[in-house]
Amino acid sequence: MITNPMDFVDTQTRGTQIDIKYTTLRPTTLISTPTAVFTIILQIYWVMSLNKITTCLWFDGQAEEAANYYVSVFANAPSASPDTTTAITSTTHYTSGGATTHRHAPGSIMTVSFTLQSHPFVALNGGPEFKFNEAVSFHVHCEDQTEIDYFWDKLSRDGDEKKRVCGWVADKWGVSWQVVPRKYLGWVEKGAKEGAEEKDKEGVARAMEKMMGMKKLNEGEIREAFEGK
Repeated sequence: MITNPMDFVDTQTRGTQIDIKYTTLRPTTLISTPTAVFTIILQIYWVMSLNKITTCLWFDGQAEEAANYYVSVFANAPSASPDTTTAITSTTHYTSGGATTHRHAPGSIMTVSFTLQSHPFVALNGGPEFKFNEAVSFHVHCEDQTEIDYFWDKLSRDGDEKKRVCGWVADKWGVSWQVVPRKYLGWVEKGAKEGAEEKDKEGVARAMEKMMGMKKLNEGEIREAFEGK
């Protein structure tokens, strides 16, 4: 019988160390309620085992810093749900094996695995060869303007101001995010799909025209444009 929650982690992940300090559950709950600890560990293991696809982000020595920042941002988001997992899940280190190829010091951090609202990522310290660009970006579906403001502020911090356009923003490491109202995506789906009603097509055209002139998106103004107000 397992009485220590971390014994369960070792059993299920063959020694992988899981950091639960940034979960979407309250830290006080995790400390005072063993059942809650087991619950979040089970969530992490369940999420990581079900996903066949994990997003890998290539960094030049900043993997741990970036992963910790992303986890803190999404764990504290206005709409963070206790039904999703946001946490650092494991860290690996380079060994002497293959050193002539990977050219990293043995013992230095190789990867940091983490989840953002149950989506699995791995941050890799690969080196200076590759840089991020806008060809790949991540949609952040926001429930209201408060959440748009929150993610825009957090993800744009110390990023390239020239890359802030139409809801797109690059963070300090160059990773691109699209901070968009969930309702806007619904409007586009309604008015841009095949067979859409003419009034919805016109609404989407107005909404897109309004959006194209923005940096951070204003849900209220886009909605008014869609509705023709």
